[in-house]
Amino acid sequence: MRSLVSAVVFATAVSSVAYADGIPQRYKEQVCCAPFSWTGVYIGGHSGWGSMELVVPPGTAGVPSPTGGFWGGQVGANYQFARNWVVGAEIDSSFARIEDTKTVPEPFDAHTLISGTVKLNSLPTLRGRLGFAWDRTLLYVTGGWAWSEVEVTTANSNNGGVLPVRIVTDHVTAPGWTVGGGLEMSLWSNWTGKIEYQLVHSDTITFKTVGTHVDSIGETGPPVRFDLQTIRIGVNYLFH
Repeated sequence: MRSLVSAVVFATAVSSVAYADGIPQRYKEQVCCAPFSWTGVYIGGHSGWGSMELVVPPGTAGVPSPTGGFWGGQVGANYQFARNWVVGAEIDSSFARIEDTKTVPEPFDAHTLISGTVKLNSLPTLRGRLGFAWDRTLLYVTGGWAWSEVEVTTANSNNGGVLPVRIVTDHVTAPGWTVGGGLEMSLWSNWTGKIEYQLVHSDTITFKTVGTHVDSIGETGPPVRFDLQTIRIGVNYLFH
C-alpha cells in the first residue's frame, strides 16, 4: 500500500514538472516570438529640410534658390497582407520656412534695383504607400498629390531713377504631385521611427510683381514652376 501511495505521489510530481516546463514555456515562446504587425492606424510628427529649384523662362535674371526647414504632422493607415507586403495611405501637412532672396539691376532703369523673395509657407500632401516588411523593418515607396502655398514678394529701390518705389506680395497655391520612399522601423512598444525622401513637382503658376513700367502696379510675372526635394525624419504611434 505504501509503495502504491509513493508511486502516485511521484507520478503527480513528474506531471506537475512537465506541465510547468512545457505548456507555459511554449505559450511564452509563442507570445515572445510573434511577428510584428504593421496593420493599424497611426499618428505622428516630422521635421526636415528642403531645397527648391525654380524653373523660369530662359534669360530671367535673379532667380532665387530657396532652402530651409519644415515641420508638421501626419495621419495614416497600414494593412499588411501576404505576410510581408504593406499597403496604406497617409495625409500630412507641414509648416515651412523655405526661402531665398535675389537682387538684380532693373533692366530698363540703371538707377533701380529689383529684389525678389520666394518663400514656401506650407506643404500638405495626400499619398499612397506600398512597402515590404522584414518583421519590424519596413521599406516603402510613396506617391500622390501635393499643394504648396508659395509667397512671392518683389520690391524695387529707386536711386534717382524713373520707377516709383513699390513692394508687391502675392500668395499662390501650387498644385502638383509627389513621389518618394523611406525606411520605417519599430522603436519600442507601438512607436516607430522613419526617414523619408520626397520630390514635389508643381504645376505652372503666375504671380504679381512690381512691374517694369512707371504706371504699372502688380503686373503678372513670368510663368514659374518648381521642383522641391525634401528629406525628413519622423515618429509615429501605431494603433494595432
